[in-house]
Amino acid sequence: MGKAFRRLCAVGFAMGVAFSATLATGAQRPCGPRADILDWLRRVHREAPIGVGVSSSGYLIEVMSAPGGTTWTIIVTSPRGDTCLVAAGKEWRAAPVSPAGPDA
Repeated sequence: MGKAFRRLCAVGFAMGVAFSATLATGAQRPCGPRADILDWLRRVHREAPIGVGVSSSGYLIEVMSAPGGTTWTIIVTSPRGDTCLVAAGKEWRAAPVSPAGPDA
């Protein structure tokens, strides 16, 4: 497991404490199988993917949000399939992006 991913998981652990008390399975962890985490985010928070990217080291980064941005979660999935909660919050707002790019 890469150093950056371990760091992200450490951050995810701190942020995931809030999630651990409400995990439907009762599991006290911020990481798990991607399908289980996506299912939990969908069922409990009504969140679905609104953004996705792949890092240069092959990690899948996903931003999830509930309708209207009431809640949001960022998850990271390793190339092996391990998924960790990295951050979560409320009141997601998409930033406008210029057609010429973010620096235009």
